Amino acid sequence: MVQAVCSDTTGSNTGQRNGVFVLIEKQQGRTLLYLACRHHMAKIILKNVFEVSVNVSSGPEVSIFKRFPNQWPTIDQKKFLIGIAHKNIPPILREKSNKILQFVQQKLTEDHCRDDYKELLELVCIFLGGTPPRGIKFYKPGAIHEARFMSKAIYSLKIVMFKNQIKLTAKKEKGSTAVSVFVAVLYVKYWFTASDVISAPRNNFQFLLDLKLYEKTDNLISNTALKKFSGHLWYISQELTGLALLDDSLHLSVKSKMVKKISTKTSRSEPPSSRAMEGSGLQRIKVTSQHLNNWLKNDLSHFVTPNTIKLFERFVL
Repeated sequence: MVQAVCSDTTGSNTGQRNGVFVLIEKQQGRTLLYLACRHHMAKIILKNVFEVSVNVSSGPEVSIFKRFPNQWPTIDQKKFLIGIAHKNIPPILREKSNKILQFVQQKLTEDHCRDDYKELLELVCIFLGGTPPRGIKFYKPGAIHEARFMSKAIYSLKIVMFKNQIKLTAKKEKGSTAVSVFVAVLYVKYWFTASDVISAPRNNFQFLLDLKLYEKTDNLISNTALKKFSGHLWYISQELTGLALLDDSLHLSVKSKMVKKISTKTSRSEPPSSRAMEGSGLQRIKVTSQHLNNWLKNDLSHFVTPNTIKLFERFVL
């Protein structure tokens, strides 16, 4: 018997009336637990950040990247811009960028299912002033179509590190730099922790708060990413927040508060900050500016209600 489903968040899957999951629920006569693909969420966020910062593409390819592969043979790879991150990352993010560099270097010791995943890690490492295990080397520019998740991040980082050898307008140079800083400081860690379902509530909540705090660095990117991400907060709904109880990285004090709220002797009801899709068991958080400001003062226990126990009842845990 199907208890949970995982896919991207396109309307064909999550539509309230004719979405695949609603149809399955109707056929089974009960709700499903929806484990939304966090890589697809991350892809959408990066796409929107890139479009507002650099260029809006109406086709499958990105115009700023079309000439770069042709210029690559003439680029001296040894003359990349050293310390480019230090010049563009504000002091308020320096400590965070140092932690990201450690995270990236650790990830580079692991195996990866795709070469572009490893390439992104290496580029972020070099961008932040580190040296990858195989040394400082650059891959030849690859595919740039929309279907390649990493293309916008990879190309932006490369273009910024070799901007002294290629022709860029001031607007595109500024935009590419802004995207590169966002990718290095916030996005890369979110992407490489996306496949861990147990830590998804904690990571999604932290990413949401990080995006809010990023207003001090880049208000445009912060607001754009927040607006897009706020429509995909599946993992901090009442039921899925319960996964955090299995997360070894979540502090015990937070888990204690979660258990206390689950055990509260009240009827199971929707908290004021969430909504359920009509006719479906899929739940998402409805975000307003007031919610975000309140969440900055709270932790994951804020989203827990007696309904959270449903997660464990589904699987008889």
